[in-house]
Amino acid sequence: MKNSKSSNPKGSLLRAGGRGVFLGGKKFRPPYKFWAKSVRIFSNAHRQESHFEKSRLEASALRASAWYFSAILKAF
Repeated sequence: MKNSKSSNPKGSLLRAGGRGVFLGGKKFRPPYKFWAKSVRIFSNAHRQESHFEKSRLEASALRASAWYFSAILKAF
């Protein structure tokens, strides 16, 4: 027989996105993903966009430093 304790920290729901349950009387508890403490507010697209912007700025800085270095060499 399986262990009676569930690995779900929030109670009797089996997995995130499962069905909601009715608790004593007519009180409804929605699926786990809707009442978890941490909720993602940005999509992955937001992360990718900020990563792209950071890469673009780094490349721009590298180009500027390369131009500056070559200008110093030409001066001598």
